[in-house]
Amino acid sequence: MTQYLLSVHSVDGEVREPMTDEEMQQSYKQVMALQQEMKSVGAWVFGGRLAEPATATVVRTSGG
Repeated sequence: MTQYLLSVHSVDGEVREPMTDEEMQQSYKQVMALQQEMKSVGAWVFGGRLAEPATATVVRTSGG
């Protein structure tokens, strides 16, 4: 079964204040370590930033 991980930086559903440069670098290091660990066990990994939530389009199926 395919599994996905989506990580969203928010607090109680609200977009948080931008990270400082130091916080951003630490976050990048942690994400890169996680990606490397996942790849080492054979997981296919793609990491990329989505657009801001306000630009989202919701698609739902109806009637099958």
